[in-house]
Amino acid sequence: MKDPNGIIHLVEAKVGNDLYSTTTKEQLIDFSNRVMLENSPHPRAPIPLHIVVYRKDLEALKSLLQSLGLYYLISKRIFIHWLEET
Repeated sequence: MKDPNGIIHLVEAKVGNDLYSTTTKEQLIDFSNRVMLENSPHPRAPIPLHIVVYRKDLEALKSLLQSLGLYYLISKRIFIHWLEET
């Protein structure tokens, strides 16, 4: 999705065991390093990554980000959102 300033935001939702998959780890590393294209209104600007998890998986996500060396990016270019299970 694109915000009013023209910055692209990536949104990734993870549930259950998907949080622990190799694909998820690869996605988090890849998506957390994305930048806007040179011909965009904001060349080389970091593309924010929003990760949505259930509240019960919040600590597991933080632990995963820590193990991937991405924890320091929380609130800088990685934003965590949580939902209550219904």
